[in-house]
Amino acid sequence: VCQRINLRWDYQLRRWFGKRAIILSIVVIAFLFIISLWNQLSLESFILSALAPALPVFSWGFHEFQKQNEVADELERLKSQVEEYWIAAIKSRISIHQVEIKSRALQDEIYDLRRDSPLIFDTVYNYFKLRYELLATKGAEEYVKEALEYLDD
Repeated sequence: VCQRINLRWDYQLRRWFGKRAIILSIVVIAFLFIISLWNQLSLESFILSALAPALPVFSWGFHEFQKQNEVADELERLKSQVEEYWIAAIKSRISIHQVEIKSRALQDEIYDLRRDSPLIFDTVYNYFKLRYELLATKGAEEYVKEALEYLDD
């Protein structure tokens, strides 16, 4: 349950951050273009004095967008795996020992993925933290209810 909730939180945060990174980059370029038009810069002046210095910003945003989405895709794949294990576990199709082995292997995959993933600014994480903690608690309660329903049957 914790793995699934944690994976969901992580991929949603990464998708949000990746989108904002590319949007910020595009806004910076557009802003520079508008200022250049306002100041009636020639194309050559615009490229040399505005666009060229701003290319690292755009490059960062595009790279961040790609990397965060790649990690988010992999996190979603792992979340699907967790859900398969969960269903198998509550329907008693696999033993507790098998659940422990699969859970440990999954935790190792999560660790490896995060170790090699791009970071997200602490301010972004802290901004969403409380909201996602509340959703996580609610989600965990739903999973417990689901498990109890299967136990009652």
